[in-house]
This record gives sequence, structure tokens and C-alpha cells, in this order.
Amino acid sequence: MGIVMPTLVDVLRNGTQLDSDGVMVRVSRQACEEGADMIDAMAQVLREVAESPWPDSKLESLLKTLQVRAQSVLDQFEA
Repeated sequence: MGIVMPTLVDVLRNGTQLDSDGVMVRVSRQACEEGADMIDAMAQVLREVAESPWPDSKLESLLKTLQVRAQSVLDQFEA
């Protein structure tokens, strides 16, 4: 997943961040937790897709599963 995503999730879960002037500010804990949870959910879907075998005979089924999982993550953003 690289360094950026875990760092972003850690910053969100910490509840503080630097603003554009370099001043440390507190951020809504609930908003941070929800944002971090959504990032974790998206990363999990991507890991599952990346690790799935992609034989041609099952491609349509895998794509449908991906659509359903992606919509589930998107629904969390809109909730």
C-alpha cells in the first residue's frame, strides 16, 4: 500500500493536523475515524481484487463482485 496511506490513516486517527500556516489544529474525532475507516475499507477491497485470480472464465463474475464491493464502499461515503 505504500507509505502515504498508512500515514494518512494514522494522522486521521490522531485527530490533529497542521493547517496551511503550519499551526497544529484539532479535527473532529468522529470525522477522522469515519475517514480513516473508509480508507481502510477501500484499501481492503483493492487488496482483495489484487490478490484474486483472474481466469477468463470467471472474469464476468469477478467484475460483478468488484462492482458490488465498490458500491458498498461508495455508499459509506454518501451515508
